[in-house]
Amino acid sequence: MVSMESGDNDESGNSVDVDPPAVWHPSWNAWQQYFVQYCERTRQVLPVKDTMSRAERLKRLKKTKKADDDSILLPEGCDPYQRVYICPHGWKKRKSRSEGTRSRQHIRLTDCPFRFVVQWNVAREQLQVKNGVYTHNHQVSTQAYATYPVSRGVHDPVVGARVEGMLSAGAKRSRIYDYLLEHDQNVIQVDVDNLVRDHSGSLSTQDDNEATAREIAAFAAADPENLSSVSETDAGETGVISLATAHMRRIYGRFSEVLLVDCNHKTNR
Repeated sequence: MVSMESGDNDESGNSVDVDPPAVWHPSWNAWQQYFVQYCERTRQVLPVKDTMSRAERLKRLKKTKKADDDSILLPEGCDPYQRVYICPHGWKKRKSRSEGTRSRQHIRLTDCPFRFVVQWNVAREQLQVKNGVYTHNHQVSTQAYATYPVSRGVHDPVVGARVEGMLSAGAKRSRIYDYLLEHDQNVIQVDVDNLVRDHSGSLSTQDDNEATAREIAAFAAADPENLSSVSETDAGETGVISLATAHMRRIYGRFSEVLLVDCNHKTNR
């Protein structure tokens, strides 16, 4: 088995072997944490091709002769049952449903054989990596890995904090982009655009919350008999804001048997 370091310098276009992942993992959360580190270490991007849920697995087992064997039934906590991981160059070419005349480019489809299955092992009550083919038919390198979006971004916390300050000060995108490149961050222009968009979105959310708080305070100050209540969800977020003016309360006090109709937008259709 050739290590990733050997494949890093392979320019011939021949098969490149990479180290396989560890076989046993206690849970899907543990696997996911390990999987992220494995992909970074071996410079691979591995999408999920197929997923089989626990319900689907039990449905298939019921159609077999082993349907009455309780030893093969899956416990509650093992959903999904399995996932199949492949190389992004290994997707099968599909016929386009587009009616346009412009030809489609498939620059990453090389029928790469790399794949493995992560499946729940009932006997050991652990996830097992199996049926692996750990060979690529294309170059696997740090340079190739850097072209994928998953490898890009601001990974230095100090640089990230300074970028936040630049965004708050209204710095131009070109200046932020140049700053990130000067500090060896793997980004392209679209990553900077996303940073600006996320920052603007967070500010608008804060502005909305402050505006809502001001409206509620003004409503309560307009009349001492005005009442407002804020109900929170289980997650601690604002769920429902209820407002009752003094006039509404007086009318309801006189005609309590009157049907109250929700006047929210489109709720009575």
